[in-house]
Amino acid sequence: MQKFKFFSIIFALFLFFPKQSISGGDVAITFDDGPSSITTSQILEILARYRARATFFATGLNAERHPEIMRAISEQGHEIGNHTYCHFDLLKASCWALEWQISAAQNAIARIIGFRPKIFRPPYSRINEAIRNALQAKGLKVTMWSVSPADYDEPSPAKITEYVLSNIRPGSIVVLHDYRWQTVLALERILEGLHKKGLQPVTVSELLQ
Repeated sequence: MQKFKFFSIIFALFLFFPKQSISGGDVAITFDDGPSSITTSQILEILARYRARATFFATGLNAERHPEIMRAISEQGHEIGNHTYCHFDLLKASCWALEWQISAAQNAIARIIGFRPKIFRPPYSRINEAIRNALQAKGLKVTMWSVSPADYDEPSPAKITEYVLSNIRPGSIVVLHDYRWQTVLALERILEGLHKKGLQPVTVSELLQ
């Protein structure tokens, strides 16, 4: 009888406190600040091998510098977002500068890929209500992130990979930077890890729809 009670308690605990799983579901991998003349093309090749879609928050200036890479990003089914024209801290912008940074990037990207972005990520993650209102007036949705391995500080590819795979969950948005060679080297390992977890990389808009 005592043995039966013991297993009954264990079974009840299993029902009320199930083991958490991160297996299965969609995630979004995003890249800020590009495109880069060298590393972005390498990233596109890796994404293609794993049939993974991503989102690239491009600056208008870099888009104009590398229009062929911008077109490749779009043609391969990835999403492109606005990251201001020259990675400007919008909290330091005048009303005129705020308007110009957003519009100039929208126009530069549209001239290259044929349409304007629908999502926006503020440089340095700095944003306030006035900026949100300006973006909303232009039909731009602010998109932040939930997982950041701080690859801009140049950690090793192994550390980037470990951080992402340890913290990612279904619905997570990962922020990376496509001008860092460490990120390029980490990406394939990250995608392999996501595949083992049953997590599928999709665009931000697909994830949030």
